[in-house]
Amino acid sequence: MSYALVHGNALSEPEVLIAEDGEGLNEVIALDLIASTEPNRLGHNLAEIRNALVEGRWAEALVAWMDATGRVVDVYPDEPIRAATHDDESIELELKLKPIFDEITG
Repeated sequence: MSYALVHGNALSEPEVLIAEDGEGLNEVIALDLIASTEPNRLGHNLAEIRNALVEGRWAEALVAWMDATGRVVDVYPDEPIRAATHDDESIELELKLKPIFDEITG
């Protein structure tokens, strides 16, 4: 699973973009974030962003987009997905083995 956190502009709520893999995340960022931005918000970066998108230079397009919009995109290309697999008894046992339950020595 890959995801990106879009933040940094006080006028906009943070967004999370999620995709199955890094390639899918690049497409989501390119299509749903960068290419969906109104051209008048991109100022002098518009031509650079358009060219980078057309040529598939996703990282360059993203950097120019961040410069133009003042927003930041943190990309996490390969994150594991966790699911609940424990019953209450096994969770209790596993919790007792975690560092928070170690005795403090000092």
